[in-house]
Amino acid sequence: MKTIVRSLLALSLCASLGFFTTTIVGCSKKEGDSAVQQKAASASLLDEQLLQKLPNTTAGFVVMDFSGDGYKKFNASPWASDVQGLNAIKSAVDDLEANGASEEQIKVAKTLLNSLQKLGLVSADGKSQVDKVLSSGVAFVAIRKEQEVPLDLGVFLRAASGVSIADRVAILKQIVSDSGLKTTDETIGGVQGFVAEPTQAGEDSVDVKLYVAGTADKLGFAFSKSALEGLFGSAATSGLENIRALPEFAKAEDAVRSPEAP
Repeated sequence: MKTIVRSLLALSLCASLGFFTTTIVGCSKKEGDSAVQQKAASASLLDEQLLQKLPNTTAGFVVMDFSGDGYKKFNASPWASDVQGLNAIKSAVDDLEANGASEEQIKVAKTLLNSLQKLGLVSADGKSQVDKVLSSGVAFVAIRKEQEVPLDLGVFLRAASGVSIADRVAILKQIVSDSGLKTTDETIGGVQGFVAEPTQAGEDSVDVKLYVAGTADKLGFAFSKSALEGLFGSAATSGLENIRALPEFAKAEDAVRSPEAP
């Protein structure tokens, strides 16, 4: 189970190299912004199309906007290179080594992080180019009642305008295989993809599988097949509306849109 969890987390990192910076920039108030402008910016994040595909039992999510002005301004800033591209790769590996991670973990991290270039998220000279491949993404946590694994973790991604990301499924399949998991081709929601699982299951092991599938404009990976079926289905799910109906979410949304928000 640890191997497959690490694979999902690493895939999330590969897909969202600019995630940390995008979130910070997107949630920060810029000088001169009016309350109306701030509310409009917050509302636009909730208008993200991928949010209409969240699993019905979603407990939390994060929106990644790679095409917005905030990310573009950050990407052009002098310190952007400190947390993107090869500097980010080296930093992540260094952190694993400094924290006493096992050789296996470090090896997997290096393999996956170096695959960023194969995925087209990092240029040959080590600069981040996430925005040239992806326009947005949503990472989520959902509840899975009466399941051996009670939580579903996943990431949905949308391609940048004019870019096809269909070939990334084959690349991701190779990355996951290199991490030591067994991969099997599978059609998910009418879309070609694959499922990954441990090569050998121990007596006390939990049955965990990682599902990956993609089209020209969307890519997703999650612990549940049903999450991806929702992503590629024609109808909207009720995941976002269920969360927005919660009083806690309404308070958080009001706080973000407030003129006094940081």
